Amino acid sequence: MEEWLVKYKFKNWKITQTQQTKVTRPMRKARANEIAEKLNDTKHWHSHGRGIPMEMLRRDLNLQIEDFDADQNRAKPIHDYFRLLQDYQGRRAHFLYVIHAKGHHVGL
Repeated sequence: MEEWLVKYKFKNWKITQTQQTKVTRPMRKARANEIAEKLNDTKHWHSHGRGIPMEMLRRDLNLQIEDFDADQNRAKPIHDYFRLLQDYQGRRAHFLYVIHAKGHHVGL
Protein backbone atom coordinates (compact mmCIF):
# COMPACT_ATOMS: atom_id res chain seq x y z
CA MET A 1 0.00 0.00 0.00
CA GLU A 2 2.83 2.39 0.82
CA GLU A 3 4.23 2.38 -2.72
CA TRP A 4 0.75 2.78 -4.24
CA LEU A 5 0.10 5.83 -2.06
CA VAL A 6 3.46 7.37 -2.96
CA LYS A 7 3.09 6.67 -6.68
CA TYR A 8 -0.58 7.57 -7.19
CA LYS A 9 -2.27 9.28 -4.24
CA PHE A 10 0.64 11.60 -3.50
CA LYS A 11 2.00 12.06 -7.03
CA ASN A 12 0.69 15.63 -7.27
CA TRP A 13 1.50 16.54 -3.66
CA LYS A 14 4.18 19.18 -4.24
CA ILE A 15 3.72 21.67 -1.37
CA THR A 16 2.67 21.07 2.24
CA GLN A 17 -0.64 22.63 3.12
CA THR A 18 0.30 24.20 6.45
CA GLN A 19 3.93 25.29 6.04
CA GLN A 20 4.01 25.68 2.25
CA THR A 21 7.29 23.75 1.98
CA LYS A 22 8.37 21.53 -0.89
CA VAL A 23 7.30 17.87 -0.51
CA THR A 24 10.09 15.34 -1.04
CA ARG A 25 9.89 11.62 -1.84
CA PRO A 26 10.96 10.72 1.73
CA MET A 27 8.11 12.91 3.03
CA ARG A 28 5.66 11.09 0.74
CA LYS A 29 6.98 7.71 1.93
CA ALA A 30 6.74 8.73 5.61
CA ARG A 31 3.14 9.92 5.15
CA ALA A 32 2.22 6.73 3.28
CA ASN A 33 3.75 4.63 6.05
CA GLU A 34 1.80 6.61 8.66
CA ILE A 35 -1.47 5.99 6.81
CA ALA A 36 -0.70 2.28 6.29
CA GLU A 37 0.03 1.85 10.00
CA LYS A 38 -3.21 3.61 10.98
CA LEU A 39 -5.25 1.52 8.51
CA ASN A 40 -3.68 -1.61 9.96
CA ASP A 41 -5.03 -0.79 13.45
CA THR A 42 -7.77 -3.43 13.78
CA LYS A 43 -8.92 -1.97 17.11
CA HIS A 44 -9.91 1.19 15.28
CA TRP A 45 -11.20 -0.19 11.97
CA HIS A 46 -12.41 -3.65 13.16
CA SER A 47 -12.62 -5.22 9.69
CA HIS A 48 -11.02 -5.38 6.27
CA GLY A 49 -14.35 -6.46 4.81
CA ARG A 50 -16.05 -3.07 4.72
CA GLY A 51 -15.36 0.22 3.02
CA ILE A 52 -14.34 3.26 5.01
CA PRO A 53 -16.48 6.37 4.56
CA MET A 54 -14.79 9.33 2.92
CA GLU A 55 -15.51 11.63 5.86
CA MET A 56 -13.88 9.17 8.26
CA LEU A 57 -10.76 9.02 6.07
CA ARG A 58 -10.66 12.79 5.98
CA ARG A 59 -11.14 13.09 9.74
CA ASP A 60 -9.10 10.17 11.10
CA LEU A 61 -6.29 10.02 8.54
CA ASN A 62 -6.26 13.66 7.49
CA LEU A 63 -6.47 12.62 3.84
CA GLN A 64 -7.32 15.11 1.13
CA ILE A 65 -10.00 13.31 -0.90
CA GLU A 66 -11.78 14.72 -3.91
CA ASP A 67 -15.49 13.85 -3.93
CA PHE A 68 -16.19 12.78 -7.52
CA ASP A 69 -19.93 12.80 -6.77
CA ALA A 70 -19.75 16.58 -6.79
CA ASP A 71 -19.08 16.48 -10.55
CA GLN A 72 -21.87 14.68 -12.42
CA ASN A 73 -19.74 14.41 -15.55
CA ARG A 74 -17.40 12.11 -13.61
CA ALA A 75 -19.83 10.60 -11.10
CA LYS A 76 -22.05 8.73 -13.54
CA PRO A 77 -19.25 6.94 -15.46
CA ILE A 78 -17.54 5.99 -12.19
CA HIS A 79 -20.75 4.61 -10.70
CA ASP A 80 -21.53 2.77 -13.95
CA TYR A 81 -18.06 1.21 -13.95
CA PHE A 82 -18.41 0.17 -10.32
CA ARG A 83 -21.78 -1.50 -11.00
CA LEU A 84 -20.28 -3.29 -14.01
CA LEU A 85 -17.36 -4.53 -11.90
CA GLN A 86 -19.73 -5.70 -9.14
CA ASP A 87 -21.87 -7.57 -11.68
CA TYR A 88 -18.81 -9.22 -13.24
CA GLN A 89 -17.44 -10.27 -9.87
CA GLY A 90 -20.83 -11.64 -8.80
CA ARG A 91 -21.29 -13.67 -11.98
CA ARG A 92 -17.76 -15.09 -11.78
CA ALA A 93 -17.89 -15.60 -8.00
CA HIS A 94 -14.78 -13.44 -7.75
CA PHE A 95 -14.51 -11.64 -4.49
CA LEU A 96 -11.50 -9.49 -5.08
CA TYR A 97 -10.91 -5.83 -5.48
CA VAL A 98 -9.07 -4.14 -8.26
CA ILE A 99 -7.38 -0.78 -8.04
CA HIS A 100 -7.26 0.84 -11.44
CA ALA A 101 -4.82 3.53 -12.31
CA LYS A 102 -4.08 5.08 -15.65
CA GLY A 103 -2.38 2.43 -17.77
CA HIS A 104 -2.73 -0.59 -15.48
CA HIS A 105 -4.60 -2.21 -12.58
CA VAL A 106 -3.67 -4.09 -9.42
CA GLY A 107 -5.74 -7.01 -8.10
CA LEU A 108 -6.12 -7.41 -4.36
